Amino acid sequence: MNAYARPLEMSATLDKKYRVLVIDPPWNQGKTGKRKARPNQTTTLDYPTMTKSELLTLPVEQWAEDQSFLWLWATNSKDKKSGEPILRTAFDLMEEWGFSYYTTVTWNKRTGPCPFGPYQIVTEHVLFGYKGKAVFPREHLGKMQTCFTETPTVHSAKPDSFYRQIAEHFEGPRLDVFARQVRDGYDGWGNQYGSLTTEEKRPRSLIYVENHQGVSPAC
Repeated sequence: MNAYARPLEMSATLDKKYRVLVIDPPWNQGKTGKRKARPNQTTTLDYPTMTKSELLTLPVEQWAEDQSFLWLWATNSKDKKSGEPILRTAFDLMEEWGFSYYTTVTWNKRTGPCPFGPYQIVTEHVLFGYKGKAVFPREHLGKMQTCFTETPTVHSAKPDSFYRQIAEHFEGPRLDVFARQVRDGYDGWGNQYGSLTTEEKRPRSLIYVENHQGVSPAC
């Protein structure tokens, strides 16, 4: 574990600012009861959720350096109480936290639930933003893509490749907010930090809904 990979409690005061922030909010959403796509997952969320007003109180501006970058995860769902799309909330949070939107990155999971409509939900998104100026080293230009494909594991766990790519192209210090897994190169902040092990994240075989044919859609 290096200097950036130390656990921080929810109540802890961060003693430094960060150039890289990855935030995966515990959105106030539910899970569909149809589990054919992911039968190993339960129908309830594995963690307590937060409302938009609660998320707005996070001191993200205090955590971020004057010149910093934000990756904010967002789902295709709606807030189960207000009905507001999670993506709309994510844009509001980014602005309130003092970041400017740059682009959207999409994770193609290749499988997912089919709630009650024609679309199978196989994607999740990351809003990429910046504080200060969006300046990137010449040697890193064009090295990342706005879509990547990787099989999901346990609910809410994000791909290791996503974090490795950020670490490869963006210097720290780095903070992973609402993290459950300890990651080399990142500090972690959240009430479940360290609760998810690598063993628990072993990829499962993809299980498709009945009569699914052909190759899963690529981005």
